[in-house]
Amino acid sequence: MPRRLLALAALLPLMATAQGAVSFQINAEDHGDGRYRIRATVPGTTDLREAQALLAPAFAQICQGATVTLGRYTFEGQEAVTGTTPKQLQLTQDVQCGDARPLVADSAARPAPTPADEERVRANMATFLKARDAGDRTSLAALYSSEIKRDLLMPDAIASQTAFVRAAGAPGAVRLFDLDWQDDPKGIPAGRYVAVDYVVDYATGAKSCGYVGWRQITPELYEAVHVEQGNLDAATLAGIPASDRDAVLRKMGCRE
Repeated sequence: MPRRLLALAALLPLMATAQGAVSFQINAEDHGDGRYRIRATVPGTTDLREAQALLAPAFAQICQGATVTLGRYTFEGQEAVTGTTPKQLQLTQDVQCGDARPLVADSAARPAPTPADEERVRANMATFLKARDAGDRTSLAALYSSEIKRDLLMPDAIASQTAFVRAAGAPGAVRLFDLDWQDDPKGIPAGRYVAVDYVVDYATGAKSCGYVGWRQITPELYEAVHVEQGNLDAATLAGIPASDRDAVLRKMGCRE
């Protein structure tokens, strides 16, 4: 079935502030069977949950009274430290209207992940981080699933990361945290998934933090299905009051 591109404008209240109503331009791609991929720019916030709540009436309008289930998402928040640039959040959100078509899963119990499985995932993380910082679109395309390639391989996304790295200096310590394995999570295609938190420290003191969700395709092959990241340059990090540092790092997904 060919995709139909819908454009709808929704007037949503921005909390209960004096700013009144804010107009959102939302693009919704119809993927069939009640599945949509929504792309929106949400002004006035960099918080994912707040953005999803603000967009809830639009999701309901798209689903036309059917139950709304939120699926995978990617987002990027923009907020200037000086406060001179309006903050906003760019969100790509998968939405299921009504009951999802039953997913066919392998009913046989999967064996527990092995040390070899963990090594493969760690090797993928190393490849991902190196390619990301080098702006290597070919290597990233080989790692990304079809669901996320379009957004994460956009020239602006690649250029933004490489510009950060040029200013941040050579990458130093790369820390990977606990690998969180899940089999057949609810609401997404059946399979084995693993999420990995990471922190990269750069020569200038800058940090890049986030996590990558991987889906196992074969015993040896994984593809990235979800990427979240946040970057803090050295000057920004140095300007954060000590009393706020931990909270800011947690919000950025930086684990210590």
